[in-house]
Amino acid sequence: MTNNKKKSNNKKKSNNKNNGIKYFSTDKMYELKNDVIKNHPKAVCVLLFSVSCIFLILSALLFVNSYNFNNKVEKAKYDVVGATDYTVYLKENNYYDDKFLPSGMQYVASLINTINTNFRYEIHANKDLNMDYYYRIIGTLKIYDRDNPGKLLYTKNYNLTDEKEGTLKSNNLVIDVDTDIDYEVYNNYANSYINEYGLFADAKLEVGLEVKLKGEYDKSENDISNGTVMSINIPLTEQTIDVNIDSSNLNKNDVFFKSSNYRVTNLTLFIVSAVCLIISLYLVIISTKLTKKYIKENIYSITVDKILKEYDRLIVNGSVTINENKFTHKINVESFNELVDAAQSFNEPILYYDVIPNEKCFFVIIKGDTLYKLRLTKAYLENEKYGKENEKK
Repeated sequence: MTNNKKKSNNKKKSNNKNNGIKYFSTDKMYELKNDVIKNHPKAVCVLLFSVSCIFLILSALLFVNSYNFNNKVEKAKYDVVGATDYTVYLKENNYYDDKFLPSGMQYVASLINTINTNFRYEIHANKDLNMDYYYRIIGTLKIYDRDNPGKLLYTKNYNLTDEKEGTLKSNNLVIDVDTDIDYEVYNNYANSYINEYGLFADAKLEVGLEVKLKGEYDKSENDISNGTVMSINIPLTEQTIDVNIDSSNLNKNDVFFKSSNYRVTNLTLFIVSAVCLIISLYLVIISTKLTKKYIKENIYSITVDKILKEYDRLIVNGSVTINENKFTHKINVESFNELVDAAQSFNEPILYYDVIPNEKCFFVIIKGDTLYKLRLTKAYLENEKYGKENEKK
């Protein structure tokens, strides 16, 4: 009795396991099981492409953090100091025993012969400065409208010394240069201009030290390394003058900068960024190859999936057993469009049967004693697509 029960239970399990839909074709009978396990190569391609995008984004973020895109890159801190002085040399006169007067006095213009200007300019950096330097003393004659002191009427430039150059290999630069200014020449020129045009104007001669630095360190935040670094203002066309020293660019702390379009600031991040980029490109290549291979090897499943998605309103999965031999009329249609036309004309659904997964399926319409059937196979679709491509080649 016990043995009979066991046999009965085994039989039930066997029947449940083989439960499915039977489709009897003219050549054979297909049993359509409901628990078919399919592979998902398309999902693998999507996964690989998604991972490659993650690595690409990671590479971009690491690259941004490993590079300095600013044009100014800090190179060397430095201090600039300097001193400007002058000495006024006098013409022969009955009042002064000395031939010259020191700076800081009020001077009678008619007694001035020459003015000796001296500029001392120093840069002291925390690193060796590899650059060429150029310097000269320049003069600028300026004539202003006296009623409007800010309005410039006339200007003229003079090179008071030839340009001198040198190469700096250390962290210190010292420039010490002087020149003599023939006061009477510039004073007479300014007076001539003013008198000829009957102007109510003032004039002065600006004498300055111009310094240019070129090389590895050629930029400064305040451009102190290129241009006039200090100057002396000498009034003209006046009976008495007070010489002023302008040294606003002196005694400062600053930073030299180097022009650069790119610069790696973190080598480790840069290397990791490059590795991530290579991995991303490799995954894209693999994903592309797998996609092409998937399309070629899965033309059947791609075609069937497209039909099922596009005509889902007309198609239902077969849920009844069909025996083709019971139908009086059997019509094999040549294309799915013909089957769609028939379904719409008869107002009947299209039954879909997955006969052999990834290999073969039937699309069927039943109308009375007539069976309309479209057979799709992997072999047929591959031959139709790739056979035509080979013929073109």
